[in-house]
Amino acid sequence: MFVKEWINEDWAHCRPHKISLQDWQQKWLPGLADDDLDIIVFPLQHDGGVVESPLA
Repeated sequence: MFVKEWINEDWAHCRPHKISLQDWQQKWLPGLADDDLDIIVFPLQHDGGVVESPLA
């Protein structure tokens, strides 16, 4: 899992969680947009990934 590479230092208390595509599209994306948050796609330890708007 790519996310395990990101879990360190400030994020050490976090754990990966599987989200269904339907929940991602219907719940998470609108919620992130409502909270004015962006998404980091494929963040790796030595690469910050790509920052995207949830409803882009």
